[in-house]
Amino acid sequence: MTLQEKKLKIDSRGRINIKQLAQKEVTSFRAFKQEDGSIVLKPVVEIEIHLEEAWIFKNPEAKAMIEEGLEDFKAGRVSELDESFWDEIDDMEDEEE
Repeated sequence: MTLQEKKLKIDSRGRINIKQLAQKEVTSFRAFKQEDGSIVLKPVVEIEIHLEEAWIFKNPEAKAMIEEGLEDFKAGRVSELDESFWDEIDDMEDEEE
């Protein structure tokens, strides 16, 4: 890994522009202040998700199941569902209401 060094000037409002050092996808940075006073910035890519989907990212088991399903799909391990599957899903949704 090659380290890139660049001198960044602080503007009159106390800001620096670090976007020039980041990849295009980076939307923010996590900042860590070390004991010696140096600052380490870790680039972050944030994605927008709907509130009803947020639980997936808080539940490692559910997230792992989704990732496994995506891997199965990529590898071609898929099968067609019987039409009754969708009826069962509709029935479950009706029971929740």
